[in-house]
Amino acid sequence: MKQFIATCLILLVISSCGSSDKKDKSKENSVSSKTLAVTNYPLYFFTQKIAGDEFDVSFPVPRDEDPAFFEPGAEIVSKYQSAEIIFINGAGYECWVDKVALSPRKIVNTTSNVSEKYIKEKGLSHSHGPDGEHDHAETAFTTWLDQSIALDQAKLIYETLKKSYPESSQEFDNNFKELELEIIELDNKMDNMFNPYQGKTIYASHPVYQYLGVGYGINIQSEHWEPGQKIEQDMVKSFIGSLSENDIKIMLWEGEPHPETRLLLEEAGVKAVLFIPCGNRPGQGDYLSVMNQNIENLASVD
Repeated sequence: MKQFIATCLILLVISSCGSSDKKDKSKENSVSSKTLAVTNYPLYFFTQKIAGDEFDVSFPVPRDEDPAFFEPGAEIVSKYQSAEIIFINGAGYECWVDKVALSPRKIVNTTSNVSEKYIKEKGLSHSHGPDGEHDHAETAFTTWLDQSIALDQAKLIYETLKKSYPESSQEFDNNFKELELEIIELDNKMDNMFNPYQGKTIYASHPVYQYLGVGYGINIQSEHWEPGQKIEQDMVKSFIGSLSENDIKIMLWEGEPHPETRLLLEEAGVKAVLFIPCGNRPGQGDYLSVMNQNIENLASVD
């Protein structure tokens, strides 16, 4: 009899565990079904902060690719297709979206409410590195470098999530309030940092800082030099020769310049300052820490 009772208890435990496993798997499936997708890292950061752990936020662009010029293959397109909502940057950032089969009802353009702030400019093609030639579109697209626009983008993500998943409204409210304060603080820091340069010209190695310039009242004049690329001495010397004594001799770089290029610039008194746009995942830290480091880099200029 004792052996029979023991056997029943064992079976009961096994049955209970099996039931628990099924519940856990059911819960996992429920969570994983809430899949959101984004097309660049700032959107990934904003969406993840607002949505919380209950949602799976997919950003399938490889770390070594520039999301602005990335052309996704079938496997990555499939990941976007499986998402319930796809947050895009807009402003011409995602040239590939109209070329693949994505449901328009899933796509949310996070800059649609601030399209009047789009910066138009003449497109330009140039070649560099293993990716070859690419175009800088007629609409500048690194919108989030103006933190007031970044906040608008985050707000639209928040509003979309509240409308789509009202059962999680309270968590979205709490998470967005925290993110909103962080972006406002960052915006104030940038405003203070660039205040001494109001109305003046700062140079840039590449045309990705247009919204930074307009947002904080500075004139950005860009070359088309790639980070890590050895720029011909004649090109660097020609640039240096075009500067006047009254120019602000600062050049923003989206990545570390080639050592010889940095040396040529600094010998002429031009400070090469790392100011990373953070379109893709940073090597370390997150969106806020990268932007704060950019501010520190600029603050360290003598």
